[in-house]
Amino acid sequence: MSELKRLSKWDNLKFILILLVVIGHFLSSRANYGDIANRLVLIIYTFHIPLFIFVSGLFSKSSINNGRLKTERIGFFIVLYIALATLTYTIKLFFGDYEKIGLLGTYHVQWYMLAMAGFLLIMYALRHVNPALVMGAAILLSCFAGYDTQIGNFLCLSKIISFFPFFAAGYYFEPTALAELARRRSVKAGAVLVLAVFIAVVWLFPQWYSDSMRPLLFVSVSGMYSRLPNPYFGVVYRIIYYAVAALLSMSIIALVPERKTFFSSAGRRTLSIYFYHVPLLMIFFSSGLNVWLRDSLPLPPTFILIIVAVLVTAVLSIPIFEKSLSFIMKLPPRKLPGESTKEK
Repeated sequence: MSELKRLSKWDNLKFILILLVVIGHFLSSRANYGDIANRLVLIIYTFHIPLFIFVSGLFSKSSINNGRLKTERIGFFIVLYIALATLTYTIKLFFGDYEKIGLLGTYHVQWYMLAMAGFLLIMYALRHVNPALVMGAAILLSCFAGYDTQIGNFLCLSKIISFFPFFAAGYYFEPTALAELARRRSVKAGAVLVLAVFIAVVWLFPQWYSDSMRPLLFVSVSGMYSRLPNPYFGVVYRIIYYAVAALLSMSIIALVPERKTFFSSAGRRTLSIYFYHVPLLMIFFSSGLNVWLRDSLPLPPTFILIIVAVLVTAVLSIPIFEKSLSFIMKLPPRKLPGESTKEK
């Protein structure tokens, strides 16, 4: 990222997003969320993964352009997917949860690794196609895929189709231009208003928002529109969700500081945080540690989970965890058939 002089804004944003991912997973893992946790989950899940994937697309150009797809990057994500799936299933078996193992599709957190490999392959195949056509087709496919009862967890297709428009949008945006747009005072003022209105709506009307949007926030199920209040208008719900997620994402980008902060460096290690927080979360709940903390500390359970999530994120941001994955990053590059060595 030398051409961007490593703008700290993006590192800050990535850390904030991974922190929200971890908090969201800890809160949503409770059998009974509770009113406050439920509201926080609805707020976080509306934008955190769309924006996380948008940022992934924003900085994916080096893996796709210049005439050669970085197949080692795709291999890296696939290996991480298999490793994390193996680890999570091992933990489940250890604690007596004999869930059916399925490496070709999952609703568990490792879906992101397989989806990223898919996003890179799809974007490489479409790199010469008109961006407006790609975005239009991706949104259209996602809108109508919600009616299909066959599109679900297999190869994480539901999530890949649902979130690809965000990855493609990130790929087509230039980070410097986006950062410049976010500096405008009018954009920052609008961002505060958008976030304030959204949080107020969810906080005051959580049941209505959950009924209207929840099936779109957790997109592993097939035929997700059947869970909406009016399934026939699933396309409308999807478009509204995309618009809300896009507005919230732009608002957060606008408000994230550009200066270097105490957590900027941790924003460069989000993938290792994402990878390792999963087994820690599973052990935390499967071992009963969450119950012990709830009974031992004079604090609301939701607050305890947030504290634990923050601590887990902080610990996993230590460089040693990133270095433990570095050997996978050293996979040798491979050239795909038909690839040129130089491309405009």
